[in-house]
Amino acid sequence: MSKKISGELHFDADPATVYAMVSDQAYVQEKNERTGGQNVKADVTDNGADGCKIVVSRDLPAEIPAFAKKFVGEQISTVQTDEWGPANDDGSYSAKFHVDFGKAPMVIDGTMAIDTEGAGSVLRVNADVKASVPFVGGKLEGVAAEQFDRAVRKEQEVGAEWLTREFTESSAANRLPSGSAVRFSADVGEVVWPNVVGVAKCLHARAQARLQHVDAATDIH
Repeated sequence: MSKKISGELHFDADPATVYAMVSDQAYVQEKNERTGGQNVKADVTDNGADGCKIVVSRDLPAEIPAFAKKFVGEQISTVQTDEWGPANDDGSYSAKFHVDFGKAPMVIDGTMAIDTEGAGSVLRVNADVKASVPFVGGKLEGVAAEQFDRAVRKEQEVGAEWLTREFTESSAANRLPSGSAVRFSADVGEVVWPNVVGVAKCLHARAQARLQHVDAATDIH
């Protein structure tokens, strides 16, 4: 028996930008730390056009019911391996991943996919949780599913903040005086850049959606 779990993360950025984010070692480190990981060690092997391999080891506090601690202890040590393939013909990305829980009698195997969704992207995660413990294995799988759901919600927050931060830094580095203005609007707010060139570079590396040209004379003071 195993328990199926799934989650979706939605971003105002194209699949290439989301892939660049999830395969960025600094992002992988930050994401795992902010989702509760301790002693996080992230290693990203860039295979160029063939994708990448990400290996993350971390310790997690066992914030689980007392019955589960009998099997996993006060702390859970995990090693997660993600293997991303090359970009697909339609611009989407896909990966397989495996999570080993060390001494805890449980494993997770699953897939991830980054697809276009409207003007942005969706990162879908589907996995099977299997706990090899007689009688209470189902309960352990249920606990893992709850923690997975919390991690997905937190990663959505971390990812959105990362993309916004990257856009802000890129636009500042590429800012030129006067000229046309480009307006970028997103759920987190609105930023106006005073030049098209800088934004074009930013979009190439860290694209997001819903750009609208506006007149600099009326929009920049």
